[in-house]
Amino acid sequence: MRKTSPSIDLSTNEALDILKRYTSYASEETEHKQPISTDIFATILEHLPGTVMVIDMHTNLYIYVNTPEIIGFPSQEFIDGGMARVLLAFPAAHGYMLTEQIFAAMFKYFEEYTKKENSKNIKATYQTQLIHKDGSLRWYHHTVSVLSTDNLKRPRMLLKSLVDIQEYKKDTYIDFVISHINTDTNKTEVLYEERYLPEISNTVLSEREAQVLSLISVGMTSAQIAEKLFISQHTVNTHRKNILRKTFCKGTADLAIFALTAKEETLAAIK
Repeated sequence: MRKTSPSIDLSTNEALDILKRYTSYASEETEHKQPISTDIFATILEHLPGTVMVIDMHTNLYIYVNTPEIIGFPSQEFIDGGMARVLLAFPAAHGYMLTEQIFAAMFKYFEEYTKKENSKNIKATYQTQLIHKDGSLRWYHHTVSVLSTDNLKRPRMLLKSLVDIQEYKKDTYIDFVISHINTDTNKTEVLYEERYLPEISNTVLSEREAQVLSLISVGMTSAQIAEKLFISQHTVNTHRKNILRKTFCKGTADLAIFALTAKEETLAAIK
């Protein structure tokens, strides 16, 4: 699926051409082997398990998605909305870990590695939940690798695959790993690994903010929360703004999801 903008079309064709080389399908061409066309290659991608995406890091846009729908939403919605739309698909606690921890480490290693090594050999993997259109949450495994770099040797095009692992995921941890293939031994080596437990903690929300969020999650208005906690409505609204900022939520509905997916003991109901 492509955007209608000519510049995006060109980027999509470029990315698909890179994908052909990346998979080595068209490498070592001989007179007996015809290079595969862009349209045929796109068709092949559409039949791969899971979702395959190409991301242009200069624009933060998804320029190619191989499935018509992602978690129940049309893929064009993510192509049009870019990274900003994608972040809304994560439970807020997971979005916080991605933006504050995982992305920073991932791009640090990607940039360092692509300046001195073969960028095709490095990849990042992690797992998160995603919010489906029907409101359900399912676990997915993410794999991100570098397709191409810009003239400064920074990652330009990223290839991302997304696979549903709900039936196999038995814990609530996010295991983040950056690895590469050692060209001398042809074996995968881990460059960085970390395990995260997405949750509300005192490093994210203050005790009072956690109380306010708990009451928001059960449907209380700012006026009702003010009366319950013996504080002014203005103070409640200030806490609400701080919670939205810290959790990357966009409104009350997102806050409710955030509260439900956080650890229960950190969001105990007000006595």
